[in-house]
Amino acid sequence: MPSADMVGRAQAMAESGDHAGVIATLATIPLERLATDGKRMLAQAYARTDQRGEARRVYQALAESPSAVPSDHFELGVLYARDQRWGLAIESLERAESQGLSGVRLHEELALAHAAIGNHRGTPLLRRVVDAAPGQLCDEGYVWKAAAPPQEGYLICPKASAIYHVVRARQLGADSPQLERIRADIFSESGDLAVALAIYRSIEPRIPGDQQAEFCARFAELLLACGDVDGYVQKLREAARRDRHRYGPTLAAAYGRAAAERSMAGDLDGYIRNLKLAIESSPGSAELHYRLGNALWEAGQLAEAAGQWLTVIELDPQHPDRERLLELVRELSIAQDATSADEHPLARQP
Repeated sequence: MPSADMVGRAQAMAESGDHAGVIATLATIPLERLATDGKRMLAQAYARTDQRGEARRVYQALAESPSAVPSDHFELGVLYARDQRWGLAIESLERAESQGLSGVRLHEELALAHAAIGNHRGTPLLRRVVDAAPGQLCDEGYVWKAAAPPQEGYLICPKASAIYHVVRARQLGADSPQLERIRADIFSESGDLAVALAIYRSIEPRIPGDQQAEFCARFAELLLACGDVDGYVQKLREAARRDRHRYGPTLAAAYGRAAAERSMAGDLDGYIRNLKLAIESSPGSAELHYRLGNALWEAGQLAEAAGQWLTVIELDPQHPDRERLLELVRELSIAQDATSADEHPLARQP
């Protein structure tokens, strides 16, 4: 066994925050020769210096030993979660819980892991009588809602679900933006869009800077689901401003979707405005120029329409409407001395 002096030095280093020193002292000793306290000290040092693979190796040894404690399983679960190995994370975290560990962090980590694999509600159980009202916890899990006729009773989401651990963590005082996002996504999934939207608005000021781009993109999708097209575009533009590489390419499609919504609503000006914004984001799209040309023609802006059609032909010389577009542009050029666009015989939708 290693000398008590070595372990004592490592303990002093750990207490002073010298995690690299702990590793330098203990990592030279074969793991099977380290006592439990030494293993735990080494695992913590690896974790705090972000050497997750080494930390996981030592925590696995601890978790498999007869002297394992609930926190060993918890720390191993957290490491699995950081590497997005969600099934193993849930297994370790639930083992920690079964051995008596509780607290906000445990339920937050379990909520995140279950949400990551899409297990928001688990497989709800039907119970005729429960000891809690909808929205509260009971002995078996989370009381979701009353069952739809002809069934009688309530639907219970099991403890192995994101919603159960979200509610449990909130009972214990948790109020993190990440946890609230999971709650919002659960409401959104069940069609309670207004509740989900209210949660997103409430947590927006608390989102960390490195998560704001992704948050804005998700917020944009929620706004679109709620029918707020302008809000959708605004939030996606904000996401692209924060992370141009990831979200910039999605802007043209977003403006295209917004344009389609305006067209369906009969808002020709809004349709044209969003098509122009889409072209700013994707100037090489012949299809966008074609649609804008047609819309401008419908709006009586004939010269601008002709310019868009010439761009279509330049971008796509084999465009299926090439000959018709060229003929329209030629006729418009011949007739440009007409007193007004309204008097022109071509002032019609092509």
